[in-house]
Amino acid sequence: MSRLCEVRGCDQRADDLFTSSEAGSPLVEWQVCAFHLQTLSEGGRALISTGRDALVVGVGLPVEVMDVRVVDSEFGSPVVTLTLGREDVEEDELKLQMTPAQARFLCERLNGEAPGGGESP
Repeated sequence: MSRLCEVRGCDQRADDLFTSSEAGSPLVEWQVCAFHLQTLSEGGRALISTGRDALVVGVGLPVEVMDVRVVDSEFGSPVVTLTLGREDVEEDELKLQMTPAQARFLCERLNGEAPGGGESP
């Protein structure tokens, strides 16, 4: 019986062995399909968890916050716009209307800076 690719969510046959070799981490080997071997070999982004034996690549990855913008709405409260994506590809925008304190808190966490108290995000 052939094994399946060990990338989470992939149901292709595993034809190759991928070895993760991050500095300071133990070597871990994964059985992967040809597509995921190529993706990983070319430096494609992946999350590797040896504790739970999880290898996540591509659309299984969580989205990243790519950009943060804050503008005042017509009602005086800030609207924070988060641009979300994976691997430098913008996928979605999320607009959040919130209090000034919430906007400041969110921006501090995302950028290390707050609107009105330093550089704008």
